Amino acid sequence: MTWPLPETPAERLRLALGYPYEAPEAGYLLRDGRPLPLGGADFSGRVAVLAHGSNRAPEQLARKFPQGELPVTCGWLQDHAVVYAARLSRYGACPSLLRHSPGAAVRLSVTWLTPAQLQVMHATEGAYAFGRLEARFESEEGPPPAPLHLYHSEAGCLALNGAAVALAARPARGCDLPALAQQAVLEAIRGLAAADAASLEAFLLATIDDAARREALAAALAATALPNPLPGFRALVPAPARG
Repeated sequence: MTWPLPETPAERLRLALGYPYEAPEAGYLLRDGRPLPLGGADFSGRVAVLAHGSNRAPEQLARKFPQGELPVTCGWLQDHAVVYAARLSRYGACPSLLRHSPGAAVRLSVTWLTPAQLQVMHATEGAYAFGRLEARFESEEGPPPAPLHLYHSEAGCLALNGAAVALAARPARGCDLPALAQQAVLEAIRGLAAADAASLEAFLLATIDDAARREALAAALAATALPNPLPGFRALVPAPARG
């Protein structure tokens, strides 16, 4: 199951270039697609799932969960950083990956999903395996997220000049990786692809509209990707086989 892409080029470009989208600095309660104060959210019977990319943003969660309630809390994950993956999403963004980075700490969100919501999330995270992460997480609000779960891809990290690249939108303390915003990373990918498009916008729209083009680009990026083993992660639901 996937949510529909916008019809207009302008809205498609906003999705690609705006990743990972705006999110409140504190936790919130998504109710019928709208972010509200966390207040007296009910966490009982819910599964704690780390969100390091677009799933921490109300606008992305609202696409997947337009009805019902979903609490989102914040905290610091120790010994990790958030980096770019060596792939593009179907909506043209370069998505994020969690990377083990001893001594670093990154501020992330936790989505608290009911069993039914978890099945919806599985269906929208087709490129990732779902599993349990053994790591130290310091909550700022809400109950301790234990056990802690994560969507993780075995696809490697995007490599620019031989190094992984952190998301400028998710800076980590104690991390010495270079950090770039989404537009700069997409420009770099366009250069690596030696694309003949006249502009970044033309490159993105062509990539969004052509699945075969995305697959070819993913193969090219994978050839120079950095391996990304994640100590402490144990897959419970594997990523679907790619056909």
